[in-house]
Amino acid sequence: MKKLLFIVAILAGSLSFAQQEISNSQQELSKNTSARVQAFNEKIDTKVAAIVEITKLDKKKHSELKEIVATKEMLLIRLDREGNEAQDYQGRRNDIMNNYQELMKKLLGESKFNLLQSSISPK
Repeated sequence: MKKLLFIVAILAGSLSFAQQEISNSQQELSKNTSARVQAFNEKIDTKVAAIVEITKLDKKKHSELKEIVATKEMLLIRLDREGNEAQDYQGRRNDIMNNYQELMKKLLGESKFNLLQSSISPK
């Protein structure tokens, strides 16, 4: 009986090991996902660098700023994936932008936030 269990355990182990091979389609999907994530991170870093340059933000607050910007961009991308047919598309987009502006005001302070807004959309 012990020999039979031992043989079954070896067979199960070899089958699970054999299934760990990565197919070409999985490798391609992984490569595409990595490229999309890298492009997203570069976009976020560019936006954060521009905001820091304009507002002269303290180094201590850079990670929080990056998190706020990344969350906004991620939510907008998710909403855009759903498309204009998404339920209350414009309302949800406005909610995302309003939340972003509130968080930015809290992080930057009123004067730096106004400076940022005026430099982004000068009149």
